[in-house]
Amino acid sequence: MEDQNRCAVDTIFTIKEREALHALLSGGNSICEGDKMELFINLEGTSPWDVTYTDGRDIMQAVATERTTSIEISPEVDVEYSLVKVADAAGCELETSGSVPVEVYAKPGVSILSAGTDCCLGDAVIVDMMFFNEGPWSVT
Repeated sequence: MEDQNRCAVDTIFTIKEREALHALLSGGNSICEGDKMELFINLEGTSPWDVTYTDGRDIMQAVATERTTSIEISPEVDVEYSLVKVADAAGCELETSGSVPVEVYAKPGVSILSAGTDCCLGDAVIVDMMFFNEGPWSVT
């Protein structure tokens, strides 16, 4: 280093490279249509984190303030979630890993085809029903 008077000094210093930071996405599995579930992200680095993730179709963003944070999802079709980009408050980009497939099951449906209308309390009644979507079903 040299000043305006041409006085110089040599200084040796070491810059330590920071270790890689990681973000891991987990959770998921299967869900019934219309229901909600949480995905979890484990984060390293300095809070808060800007999180960009995808379901394979859309890109979504969130801000996380905790090292382990959750994202509530409610997909309508089978999807696979993954992290696109995560950066901490220091501007360091985290290495991302984990992908979460979520299978969405259709809720069972039923149509009443016919039912007896004249009955007394305690009488047995025959009800004809048609079920749809995936079975087997149980009726209580």
